[in-house]
Amino acid sequence: TETYARWARFHTRLAPYFWALAQRAHATGAPITMHPFLLHPDAPETWSIEDAYYLGPALYVWPVVERGGLEKSGWLPPGRYVDLDDFRVYDGGQPVTIPAPLDKLPVLLVEGQMLPMLDSSIDTLAPATDPTVVTPATVADRLDVQMALGQGGHAHLELADGTVLDAERLGADAGNPGALTSAALRAMNGCASCFDEQTAGDVKRLRVNTPLAAGSDVTLEDVHLVVTGGPTRRVRWDILRLP
Repeated sequence: TETYARWARFHTRLAPYFWALAQRAHATGAPITMHPFLLHPDAPETWSIEDAYYLGPALYVWPVVERGGLEKSGWLPPGRYVDLDDFRVYDGGQPVTIPAPLDKLPVLLVEGQMLPMLDSSIDTLAPATDPTVVTPATVADRLDVQMALGQGGHAHLELADGTVLDAERLGADAGNPGALTSAALRAMNGCASCFDEQTAGDVKRLRVNTPLAAGSDVTLEDVHLVVTGGPTRRVRWDILRLP
């Protein structure tokens, strides 16, 4: 039950991502879920994949479909990926093996793509009359955005509400021109104009919170983050810096 609740909540948090994918599907016809062949038609190894798919361009989902399986082995499409469970980095274009115990669904974040999410406290996407139930309206003043960026990398995403998100990993350390405040990890959910950095798995994880505003332009160390348009809210960036 706890495992189901964890992944059901993660699915609910993905609402801004699904809304952006639905808008893209309406405009271009691009499907929300994609067989690896659609993104890598020149790689013959993708032709026989039957147990994995891209959920939009940002997530590669590789579920265990065999009884008793505790790991996932197979050919991973070209690119670099970060396991969202343990932040281990996997190089694609080759066979790999990923730990997959019963409580873990192998979900990999694709390098150079953004994953927008609702606050982790979200309970439901439906309206609620009970004030203790957390709905999108309750957490409308904040947005979580996670991405994996290599050196010189860039990510871009337009949300369904018109917000445009841009992130760039610079070639050099630009310091802290906005005088952002270093905060303890436990304080990052509530602070503004603050940051925290730690090593997690194979990545250097930098979290940056913008002020409450309709847009922002923030530079910290080797990362430049821009929010244009959209509603007034704090954007809580989570940048997984790849080696």
